[in-house]
Amino acid sequence: MPNSFEDGTITGKNLATGMADLFIQLNVKHSSATGDYRDEGLAGRDRLLGDLRSTNLVAVPKDCIQQWSDSSINLRFTRDFWPSILGRVKSEAENRKIAPLNESEIEVCYQIKELGEPPTEEVCPK
Repeated sequence: MPNSFEDGTITGKNLATGMADLFIQLNVKHSSATGDYRDEGLAGRDRLLGDLRSTNLVAVPKDCIQQWSDSSINLRFTRDFWPSILGRVKSEAENRKIAPLNESEIEVCYQIKELGEPPTEEVCPK
């Protein structure tokens, strides 16, 4: 599992290899989930990009996926990918009139969605 905001490899079993998409879900780390960022807070732990679930699942662009097999997904993000995502988090916090999070307070989790199926459970760094 890649560290948050880094290139790396997701490993596992039965990772979809057909018509599937990879999504990122940003969450507030448990240790930082206080105030507006606790589960009951204004933003919550998993609504950093808006209040709708679909706005918080960010599709990983195909050009960032270097290799995808049944047991691993190798990721290499473009230079502007993470700054763009973090800019959206900051902008949403400003719109809500709450303090933005530091990068170190956010964890990056991944989900796979196969065509016609619900997304898999989130896989997050340990």
